[in-house]
Amino acid sequence: MKEIFVDHWLKIEVSEKLQIKDYLIHFLVQKGPACDKQVLKMVMILVAKVTKMSWFDHPELQGIVTDLLKMCTISPQHSLIALQAINDLIIEMGYVHRVKNLTMNRRISLNFRDGSLFQIFKQVV
Repeated sequence: MKEIFVDHWLKIEVSEKLQIKDYLIHFLVQKGPACDKQVLKMVMILVAKVTKMSWFDHPELQGIVTDLLKMCTISPQHSLIALQAINDLIIEMGYVHRVKNLTMNRRISLNFRDGSLFQIFKQVV
């Protein structure tokens, strides 16, 4: 599924990208604690990849950090899931992705660092 998104991401409309992000977050909230660990990890990686590939497509897609931080208030299990998803997001943002060129990867990483990383640090500490 990850390869399908990566290979065809540029063909997906922005409204569909928003729906994909919302579905994945909803999945983590509703089914995350009871879900198999391997499936949960793949969904978290998919959230990170979707976020990076669509970082400049729509401002709402940059709100993923806020969505994940809200999960921390639901329960201790949700907090753990949210922190793991944030960790995967941070790793993905630093990774050079083959779909976008090097300049775009750097712009996304720097924008994420400047806009979201401090917010994550404040909330987690």
